[in-house]
Amino acid sequence: MNQADPGEKSTDNAEAAAAVTDFPQFKYLPHPIRRRKAFSNADGAGLAVSEMPAKDTKAASELNTLIASLFNIQPRSL
Repeated sequence: MNQADPGEKSTDNAEAAAAVTDFPQFKYLPHPIRRRKAFSNADGAGLAVSEMPAKDTKAASELNTLIASLFNIQPRSL
């Protein structure tokens, strides 16, 4: 899920995740990319969040976890 609410107990996030089950061609991956300022800052600089001078470890961790899940690799440590 992209642009997920920051809270772990968000009902909007839960509803969006549940909606994916209506489409069998999609598989829900429980590794949301939450709405964080670090992503827009990195985008504006043309960088990944892990390349930014001021590191946002939560944002970088979310992205690493998603990438690891997509490519079936171990997440790298920050």
